[in-house]
Amino acid sequence: MNGSVDDVIIKILNGLIAQKLPEITSTVDNAIKSSGHDPWPNVASGHDSPGSYCVHIPIVGKECVSAGAKYSLKNMTGLSTLDLDSVVITSVSNVDNALSKISFEGQGDDDKSDFLQAVGHAPDAASGSSLTGVVAVKAHLKSSLKLDVSGSVYASIAGLHPSVGLGGSVTVDGVSASGSGTAGISMSGGQVCLNSVSINTLNLQEANISVHLNGLGVFGGLLSSVVTLIVNLFKSTITSQIAPLVRDQLEDAVKGQLPLCGDM
Repeated sequence: MNGSVDDVIIKILNGLIAQKLPEITSTVDNAIKSSGHDPWPNVASGHDSPGSYCVHIPIVGKECVSAGAKYSLKNMTGLSTLDLDSVVITSVSNVDNALSKISFEGQGDDDKSDFLQAVGHAPDAASGSSLTGVVAVKAHLKSSLKLDVSGSVYASIAGLHPSVGLGGSVTVDGVSASGSGTAGISMSGGQVCLNSVSINTLNLQEANISVHLNGLGVFGGLLSSVVTLIVNLFKSTITSQIAPLVRDQLEDAVKGQLPLCGDM
């Protein structure tokens, strides 16, 4: 065994994880579909003012009020195209303490000392030592996220109540994911095992969000403001709802492959 114990443990376990990535990816994508999130019927909704709506009233002149907008994101597709680039252990801790518990049956203290200092040979037997690892995750969506937009823009001014239906679509390109977590690792009987993984955080980032809306009629001057409201709604939703969903499905899929063990 060449290199530090940390490096050897990381190399063994990352090799085992890499072999399981296609199966983990398939499990995540199938779980997203079966849980009713691709397509995702009702993703999010919002209610805000896109700005002022003004009309010219005879004798009175120009009057303005705050317009209102109700908008919903529905029928999202593409989330089940997640592709895992890597799930890797980047570091391990508690190695020194774990090695100190290794039992060298039939060998003297000098032999144990030599192993601890030079890491020249794997132990013939171990007492079941526990270590903690840091996990890093990277992934991306192979296709764009696509959503429908519905709602209305309206106002109430001088006894008038103009209202225009809101319809269109959102396309989100270049979605990538990065996350981190912890791993429970054990050393026993000349083997190292990955026993548990917790994905503590998972962030989703998008490269571009395109919003296409129908004409807003008398509210045409508020089009860009309505687009901004919709973009902001999606950005908050990807953080508050979409990323946690993917995180949970990913963690469950990885746990379904455990334990993973390899010879030191």
